[in-house]
Amino acid sequence: PVLEIVDRSRREVEREIPASAAARLASAPRVRLSLDEVRDFQLETALDAFVPVADEQSRVFRGMVRLEPGEDRAGVLKPGMFVRARLELAPLPGVLLVPSDALRVRGQATVVVRAKAAAGADGAPALSAEFVPVRVLGAMGGESAIEALDGSLAAGERVGASGAGMAFPGAPLLPRVDNAGATQP
Repeated sequence: PVLEIVDRSRREVEREIPASAAARLASAPRVRLSLDEVRDFQLETALDAFVPVADEQSRVFRGMVRLEPGEDRAGVLKPGMFVRARLELAPLPGVLLVPSDALRVRGQATVVVRAKAAAGADGAPALSAEFVPVRVLGAMGGESAIEALDGSLAAGERVGASGAGMAFPGAPLLPRVDNAGATQP
């Protein structure tokens, strides 16, 4: 072919959706499109099509956004551009948020390092490391949504946020102290 005819007034954005996100799509998911090249550009629209069967090789699902002529009036989006698409997911009720640094991968399992109250050598209160197996449901901005696999982790418990990679069950832990001298959980 010598020429390819492209209708620039109507564009489509194809989106690969991992299984973890596909299972949590809202009933009428919204998508926020942005470009690295144009920092102040953002466009919010609907996910128009979702293929509910995963690709056999990649195991991802396909979604599509169809842009109508009036949605990108300035014509910023061009055919073939790389676009970042952020999908709206349904909220996860009853999950815990922990700093992503509190997670540790051990073989096939992911654990969070919980600070367990213990008695020190001198009988004074101390903290020691305890591993709690978890399922990571999602992560964003340095925080991870988790679900304890054995149900033994509750909101408000102390978790190891720094140095979790060096912890082992029973390892002594120290609470973090901020610049003002206050103890942090």
